[in-house]
Parts: sequence; C-alpha cells; structure tokens
Amino acid sequence: MILLQVIPGIDDTITLIILTLFFSILTNLLGRRFGSRSELRRIQKEINEWNASLRKAQKEKNEPETNRLLAKNTEMMEKMSKMTMLSFKSLIITLPLFILVFSVILPTLFPTFTILLPFDIHFDALLALNILRDSTYGPKGFFIVCTIPFGLAIETILNKIEDNKNK
Repeated sequence: MILLQVIPGIDDTITLIILTLFFSILTNLLGRRFGSRSELRRIQKEINEWNASLRKAQKEKNEPETNRLLAKNTEMMEKMSKMTMLSFKSLIITLPLFILVFSVILPTLFPTFTILLPFDIHFDALLALNILRDSTYGPKGFFIVCTIPFGLAIETILNKIEDNKNK
C-alpha cells in the first residue's frame, strides 16, 4: 500500500529511496550550517600537522623539537575537545530530525514495507563477519542501508565543491 506517492505509480521502494536521499542531503546541509565545518577542518588540519611534526621529531630523536611540540600537548587536547563539541552541535539539530523520521514517518508511511537484499548488516551478522547472505529489511533497516552510502556520497560531493570554491 502506497501512502506517499512522489510520482503516481512509483512503488514504496523508490519512494523510500527518494525520502532517504532527501534526508541525507538535508542533514548534511544542516550539519555544515550548524557544525562550523570550516573551523572543524581547520582544527583537524592543525592537529594533523602537529602530530606529523611530533612523529618526525621523535623519529629523528630531535629532543629540543620533541619537547617544544610536547609543550603544546595541552593546547592540542583543548582543540580536540573543541572539535568534539563542534561535531555534537550539529547533532542537536539532526538527531531530533532522525528520530522523527525513524520513529514516526517511516512506520506511518510504510507499515507493510519489506525488501530482500543480498547482504546482511544486522548486528549479529556483522559480529560473525557473515554479511554476504540474503537478509530482509523493513522501512527502518532499508532507510539505514540507503542513508549510509547517500550520506558518504553527499559528504564527498559537498567537500569537493567546498574545496573548489576555496581555491
């Protein structure tokens, strides 16, 4: 039974894929807007450079440089803490949206939806490293299965666009 038809005649699978794609785009854009993405990347770059310099100094047994870099350890830990808080800031917006979609919209719009896929990412299959088997998913499971690649692809595309804009 189709309760939501994006295009008349389109079945639940396509409708759910479109909903998932829209959700992935929306949460990615909200995360960028409220998560201070550019500051996160700047801090991450600074921490990575500090780590690389520290490893190099330790490898070369350059004690003065190692000590100078280790003196910045507290500062780097504070920056890592700030990075964590910036990441959680966007969750304040996206998590309630996810809960709404996952707990209300999916069960309401797709009460009888099931799909058989040729892989299994249920927790027990992941633990057993037995993912190459058929598995049935309801609307929530299929939503998660679709959200993962959509989210990664959208993140990659938006990063490329942002990188090109900053050049």
